[in-house]
Amino acid sequence: TVFISIHNNAAGSSASINPRESGTETLYKDSKDEELAENIQPALVAKIHRRDRGLRYRDNLYVLNRQPARPSVIVEVAFVTNSTEFYNLSDSRFQQLAAVGIFNGTLDYLADNWQAKEACYYTNVTDPTDR
Repeated sequence: TVFISIHNNAAGSSASINPRESGTETLYKDSKDEELAENIQPALVAKIHRRDRGLRYRDNLYVLNRQPARPSVIVEVAFVTNSTEFYNLSDSRFQQLAAVGIFNGTLDYLADNWQAKEACYYTNVTDPTDR
């Protein structure tokens, strides 16, 4: 199992617009988490075409520190304090693309790190660009 917490980033006061900060980043706290982050981040950026802010090591985040011994990451999809990204975050197509990117990265990670005795998952997540 993995734990993925999906968030939106903010720069400065959440009540103000800050166009200088933009992009996507994935936070992790140790090496087992970093490998999951390394798979999710590029897959997400490839789908939503936002600036790649990369991976960020953070060992002081409550959400990650409360997880048992399983790969855990926080995905910061975009900035709510950037007007373009705020608009994107409210768009259902962008939301679907972000979900597909995170899903694809997770599948890449699981393909390399997990073996099931038999197929045990099903998804109906669709990529809106596959039409």
